[in-house]
Parts: sequence; C-alpha cells; structure tokens
Amino acid sequence: MKLALVYQAGIANVFEVERHSTYATRRGKTTRKLQHAFKVCEWYARGARDAGAILRVYSCNVAGDCASVPWTQGTAATPFRDEAHPPK
Repeated sequence: MKLALVYQAGIANVFEVERHSTYATRRGKTTRKLQHAFKVCEWYARGARDAGAILRVYSCNVAGDCASVPWTQGTAATPFRDEAHPPK
C-alpha cells in the first residue's frame, strides 16, 4: 500500500495512491483515508507505515478538496508547519 500524508493549511489528509507523485494525473486512483488535525493524521500515517505501508509526505495549499490537484513534496511550503511533525 502506498500512502501520502498531505498537509493542507491547518488540516491534514491521508490518501492511498497508486503511485507517489506530485502530479495528480500520475498518482492514479487517489482515495482519502482520513482528513483531520495534523496530529491525528500523523498518528494514522505512522501506524500504517509501521505496518508496512510506503509513506511519503506532501503539502498542498489550496482551499477545498486537494485530492486532484498538484502537491509539493515535504512541508516547507505549509502554513503552520511548525506544528507539523511528519513520521520520519
């Protein structure tokens, strides 16, 4: 299973993706597993990673649903990034 932890302004999302990519068209089927506060999504992603999922971290600063738009790798462009603690 491939998962993407996507920080979006003051919330985070965890998506299952067919392929890791910053481009929506290259990710294939993108299924939201969870949308919640940073910490809740980080715990979910950490547990899934520890259970064998391949996890990558992204950010996306758009209003609304971020499932089908481009993402940026990492958290450098994320508002509130000081509160983000992605799994390492």
